This record gives sequence, C-alpha cells and structure tokens, in this order.
Amino acid sequence: MHENYLKDSLRVIDAKFEAQKIAFAPIAFQAALALRDNGILKAVSDSGENGCSIPEAARVSGISEYGAGVLLEMGLGMGLVKLLPGEGELRFTLGKVGFFILEDEMTRVNMDFTNDVCYQGAFALGESVLKGSPEGLKVFGDWATVYEGLSRLPERVKESWFAFDHFYSDIAFPEALPIVYGKKPARLFDIGGNTAKWAMASC
Repeated sequence: MHENYLKDSLRVIDAKFEAQKIAFAPIAFQAALALRDNGILKAVSDSGENGCSIPEAARVSGISEYGAGVLLEMGLGMGLVKLLPGEGELRFTLGKVGFFILEDEMTRVNMDFTNDVCYQGAFALGESVLKGSPEGLKVFGDWATVYEGLSRLPERVKESWFAFDHFYSDIAFPEALPIVYGKKPARLFDIGGNTAKWAMASC
C-alpha cells in the first residue's frame, strides 16, 4: 500500500492549497479546455521563445482581448503557461502542464471524456450514491445504464466515449490475448461484446 494512504505528511499550508485546487477544480478544468479548444495554447506553443501576447492570442482565437487575458491568467495559475521575464507587455510561453494538455493523447482523451460524457451528470453524483442509481445519466436519456442508450447519445458524446474506450482497451489486448489463450480454450464466451474489437483481435 502506498505510504501516502497510511499517513498525512502534508504541511497544513500545503493541505489548504490542495483544498483550494479542489474547490475551484471545475472552473479550472473548463478554463483549460477553453485554452485548448480555442487555439490559445497552440498559439502560445507556436510562439516559441518569443512568447505570445494577449492581443496575439485574441487574434488567433477570435475572442476578445479581455477573454483571452482571463483565460491566460487562469492558465498561469494552473501552470499551463509561464511568463517571460521583463517589463512591459505580458508574453506567455507554454508550461509543462500546458504541453500535456495540448499534445498528449491520453490527456486529450481523458478531458474530452470528462467534459462530454461525465461533466453534466457528475453534478448528481451525491444523489446517485444515495439512491444507488445513475441519476446523472438523465442528462442524456431515461436509461438504467449508459450502454442502453449508447447508440442514441449525441454524436460528440459518442465520439468521446469510444475514443476513451479504445484508448484504454486497445493497449490491453496484446497483453491480455496470450493470457486468455495461453491454455488454448476450445470456446470463449464474450459477454457484452462492446465494440467487438476484442472479438476481432481474438479471431
């Protein structure tokens, strides 16, 4: 078991800082998504060592300078972007966290899944736990499970669902196949089937 689960070694000031990150997490998430999807992070990345100013980010993204400035300041607080030293006009460069938000496939898949599939329904998480049923699923339809309505989900939600599903299941197949077929079973019953990718890999 990981040591962090056994004892609380955080300093009180650090614990309070972590609590504030949780308190503002939904807003921080949406700001990061807006920085990515509006092209601001890419503009900052493309600017290289020269950095990107707020007016330049606004021009690339097609949003107001005020809006670009608000998003970049939030990105600064999250470590997505960093400031170039010096006086005068603020110029932003890409931070390490911003690089992963912009370029990393796993991060993109996870963010899209969280935003498109889970975000609205997560508001009912407390109610779901109390009732023992997926109350948040009602944002998409009146189904007992998401699988019943998978074919009827909005197109963007479906795309994010399958991208998430494929990202994590596809990388497991090469390791799972030798284990499942190592003893040469005569028959295999695939319950559910999902996207049929496991069946195809098996064939």
